[in-house]
Amino acid sequence: MSEGLQLCAFDSADTIALWTVVTDNVMGGLSEGVFAADSEGTGLFSGSVSLENSGGFASVRSTSDLKECAGYTGLRVSLQGDGKSYQLRAHRKSDERGESFKHDFSTTNGEWMQIDLPFADFVLSAHGQLKPEAGKIDSAEIHQLSFLIAGGQAGEFSLKIRSIEAYR
Repeated sequence: MSEGLQLCAFDSADTIALWTVVTDNVMGGLSEGVFAADSEGTGLFSGSVSLENSGGFASVRSTSDLKECAGYTGLRVSLQGDGKSYQLRAHRKSDERGESFKHDFSTTNGEWMQIDLPFADFVLSAHGQLKPEAGKIDSAEIHQLSFLIAGGQAGEFSLKIRSIEAYR
């Protein structure tokens, strides 16, 4: 594997505190989510997605600026999922509210995975609508990241995150 730039290791309560949960509650939905340190020294994003009241998503987003990612090829994430699909979203300072570049990924229930998500495969999404004509994200512009579960996946969810790094 290539050399990486550590962006976030979820091994302390201080790091976990730099992330905030946003759910469909902001638009009247009933989904719930929490992000906390678990007993294994990883970040645990868990909760329940509800499709009631036009809801259907939960997310956790970094609240501080990340290290500069210019010159890197993509993001490498060490995680353990529940068999559901998620998105990693990259946010630019210039993005309008509701915009971000997203990359979908699937998990295997209970299995630790290290996944590589190339920046070239991220697609702009604005209020749930894909905007491929917007082009690709410039890695130098990324300042925040988020994980999101959506896509009609109602029910309980659990995503453990050990680390995120940029790779060349």
